[in-house]
Amino acid sequence: MQIERIIELVIILMSEIHKKESVEELDITKFEKAGYSNIEISTAVSWLIDENANFLKPIHDLQNKDKSFRILSQVEQDLFTVEAWGEVIQMLSLGLINYETIELLIERSLLGGIYKIDGRFLRYFLAYYLFDINITGYPNNRYVLAGNETIN
Repeated sequence: MQIERIIELVIILMSEIHKKESVEELDITKFEKAGYSNIEISTAVSWLIDENANFLKPIHDLQNKDKSFRILSQVEQDLFTVEAWGEVIQMLSLGLINYETIELLIERSLLGGIYKIDGRFLRYFLAYYLFDINITGYPNNRYVLAGNETIN
């Protein structure tokens, strides 16, 4: 199980949920057909329920005119590939991240010596940010299934 695939699935699920009238209309079987494992699907759905119980209402509303935004400097613009910036905008519009998350991503990347953020790095960073897994790999308060667990 790749953690980036779970984030990818969370983004797809959030997009599908925003298109539907209700969560019950969501067809999970198409994700199995697309090659996602039951554990990846279960982890993504679990995260949506556990961490984002109010997921039909985005945490960031792009239509809200009271919100301010910051223009990226040239260095910050050069930090993202076109693909990665598109994913950032999509995640922002779905409510998965907010402007503070973008600031954290930029700050950690520059301080860590990462000078190009592509889609894979972005999903990796956000997986660990969203699932609250620290750098050493030990989960803080959110467990990601490894694929060999038995649930009773």
